[in-house]
Amino acid sequence: MPKSHSKKYPWFKLKGYPHIGLPIESRHADEIAEYVQEDEKIKSHAFKPFIYKEIKSRKYRRALDDEGNRLDKRKFGGTKSREIYYSSHFDAQVYSYYAHKLSSLYEKRLAIDGISDCVTAYRSIPTDDNPEINKCSIHFAKEAFDLIRAFDSDDFRVLVIDIESFFDTLDHKKLKQKWSRLIDPHSVSLPPDHYNIFKSLTNISYINENQIFNEFKDEIWVRKHNGGYRQKRISRKKFLFNNEAVAFCKNQDFQERVLEKGLVKKFTVIDNDKPIEKPKVAGIPQGTPISAVLANVYMVEFDKVIHEWLSARGGVYRRYSDDMLFICRKEDEKSLLKKLKRELKNEELNFQDKKTQKVRFYRAQKGLQCEVKSNESGKWNQNKNLTYLGFDFDGKRVLLKSQSLAKYYRKMKLNVRRGAYYAIQSRKEEDYIYKRPLYKKFSVLGAGRKRIYVRDKKNPKKWVKTERYDWGNYLSYVYLAAHILGEPAIKKQVRRHQRVLKNYIDKHQARVDMAKSLDTK
Repeated sequence: MPKSHSKKYPWFKLKGYPHIGLPIESRHADEIAEYVQEDEKIKSHAFKPFIYKEIKSRKYRRALDDEGNRLDKRKFGGTKSREIYYSSHFDAQVYSYYAHKLSSLYEKRLAIDGISDCVTAYRSIPTDDNPEINKCSIHFAKEAFDLIRAFDSDDFRVLVIDIESFFDTLDHKKLKQKWSRLIDPHSVSLPPDHYNIFKSLTNISYINENQIFNEFKDEIWVRKHNGGYRQKRISRKKFLFNNEAVAFCKNQDFQERVLEKGLVKKFTVIDNDKPIEKPKVAGIPQGTPISAVLANVYMVEFDKVIHEWLSARGGVYRRYSDDMLFICRKEDEKSLLKKLKRELKNEELNFQDKKTQKVRFYRAQKGLQCEVKSNESGKWNQNKNLTYLGFDFDGKRVLLKSQSLAKYYRKMKLNVRRGAYYAIQSRKEEDYIYKRPLYKKFSVLGAGRKRIYVRDKKNPKKWVKTERYDWGNYLSYVYLAAHILGEPAIKKQVRRHQRVLKNYIDKHQARVDMAKSLDTK
């Protein structure tokens, strides 16, 4: 997007996922801005159904002995599921504009309440070195670890608490009250335009991504190299991204092939043992441009109460979305837990006891030491560290969370095995694993941030610079974390990645060669 638009309309952000209707382009910015800024139009705006998909990820963790110590053997820890709802490209601009308006009001509220430092997620907070660059989760992790290092006690506690099903449990009635009070402290109702947005988020209609893909998979709209669009068959949903899919269908296909075929659904709840379509009383869709702002607005009273209670006792409170970190004196730990349960209950929320980390830090001759209390045995374990925002902290060093590192290598090996499978199944003469995409995705060779160029429509031999970037890969994040945290040990955690990738490719290339040689006999 041109810089002139980003300065004029900071809320205007182009979306790349496929939905109903061709995507919005930067040239539409003025036209869209004129529309979203008219309250009368927004109060009667007809929102399209969300596209729903469920993201599942498998979790593995170290098995524990009776004392709570980690064993070498890993065990399956279950499947984590996240429900994501994508709004149409035009609706996303409406949500984004109102998120921008609410964010301004929310920042003023934080300043008045004196809790600007407490809430870190989903806010634009400039870095100390460069005001034009905003802080990310790595910066907030560093701030938390620095606060622990500097805490004025020789023996203290750190609690990390995860709110259970955060977005799915936000009470609609309370959300409406908090939303209206943010706009006007004396108001008990939302303005008509805001109320229409509130209804679109609390009484949603949606289309299952699998169903809309199956309906249009023979004619998906994809982006051409010259910047235009064309229709193409895509055999499987997972290939949408690689084919640069931009839309399942055009707007004119919505009535006949989506609505009339019954692809649009409402939430189904059980009432008197019968499933019926009925609005939920809690929860907002996760994935819209306004969801994060509303989640912060919902928590504003809680944040103020906990900050005042804890700071009066010399403690520290930080919240990154649904991950809350508390630093307190050891004598305040039990009172703090009771206070948290009571205040969260007032907000119709709860935290997960199984995921709660209770960490003891104490100063010794070797420096700041760390022990973690086992939720199973109740004993203190010196072999475990504080885990926060993707990092492990033992009082001295900060390292990448072991689970995220293991996930990176699992994905690497899965992609190599998949490449070997397609090489074996291929009917073409090529009988080798394609290495370039693997090295781009999983090695330092693909870690650099690069601007994307496209062919000029008028002169195909000429390449034109765009405002889009290839943002790198997991290694990009690793090296950024090592730089921001000032922790060289983080780079050492991935020092063998290139060798592991090469050896795994060689191993499976040998398998491909053997399979091909058997086929020729």
